[in-house]
Amino acid sequence: MKEPQTCRLIPIIIVSVFAATASAAELPRAQTIVVNKTFQEAGISPAERQQIVSALASDPNADWEEGRASELRYCRVSLSAQKTDGILVSSVSPHDCGATGNCPVWLFKSGEGKLKLILSSAFADRIGIQDSTAHGLRNLVLWANLSAETSEVDLFVFDGERYVRSRCFQAKGDGTSPGEVRVMKCPAR
Repeated sequence: MKEPQTCRLIPIIIVSVFAATASAAELPRAQTIVVNKTFQEAGISPAERQQIVSALASDPNADWEEGRASELRYCRVSLSAQKTDGILVSSVSPHDCGATGNCPVWLFKSGEGKLKLILSSAFADRIGIQDSTAHGLRNLVLWANLSAETSEVDLFVFDGERYVRSRCFQAKGDGTSPGEVRVMKCPAR
């Protein structure tokens, strides 16, 4: 069997800045992941694709229809140190993505021939993965545009069953250069 293709990782260094309240807030550091391959380009088998489509269609947290399956993009990722054991999925459908470019993101963990949905109800225009782990899986960082100059940056950690928001930030600017960053209460979703 051909080794699955992993996605390109782009190193990003996030600069530590001070919030208006004079308390330091630092955005989480992460390598950006580009989720832009069709299922064939990402090495997703027809059986894996069918599991993904079925899981999304039956996910009560996803407002997604099976007819948009051709507008899904994929990326294989290493969630644990041992192997490429995750599949990030994002929709590029105009029906799913917001006006500021945020699109729904899902993450599946593979094991024993089955895929398990471990991140749902997330929206992002940029996705990152950290070397830091929780319960054996690497942390995720999702950036979502709130406006042309403001982003919400959320750190997701694995709780043993699924990924949950751990820390949330609001960043002015593009998130890679100095600007105002403040810690905020994570929104309930």
